[in-house]
Amino acid sequence: FHLVDGLPIIDGQVNEITGRFLFDTGTHFAFFLNNHRLPLSRDTFLARGTTASGQELVLYRQDSPVESITLADQITFEEVRSLPHTDWSFVEQALVERFLGTVGYGFNRNYWFVINYDRQIIDFYSLNQDNETLANALSLDRAVAVLNFEPIGAEGNLPTVEFAISDTPIN
Repeated sequence: FHLVDGLPIIDGQVNEITGRFLFDTGTHFAFFLNNHRLPLSRDTFLARGTTASGQELVLYRQDSPVESITLADQITFEEVRSLPHTDWSFVEQALVERFLGTVGYGFNRNYWFVINYDRQIIDFYSLNQDNETLANALSLDRAVAVLNFEPIGAEGNLPTVEFAISDTPIN
């Protein structure tokens, strides 16, 4: 991934259109596409809402599947159905050009993931692995901290962690 304003941005492709995804653990969809960049039909209205920063979002879904989604030239999903999409043009203007959308909690919910900001790599480990296998893959002796997140929010998808600095609790 690439860091843009401290956010992990992943190179990708939707059908034949290249661009970048935001790795967003607060988005409960696996993929939330940008219909400003991608030619997606608005077959079904899903919802209307706002982002945390106040921009309006109108969510749609097209009836036909998206032919393919590729992340970091490493993994490709084919014939992906029921993908929500909205106009993310404000993200293109403020954060990253060629914005394809977000990769969210629906994508990573069955995995432990480790974000290495120095090397700009996200490693995924299946939660279906036994503890011994995970222990061999995740070198905890190198970890500075392991934060256990508690999902909150209406959809239970916003990761929060409680800790304290001196006697002051932080959420």
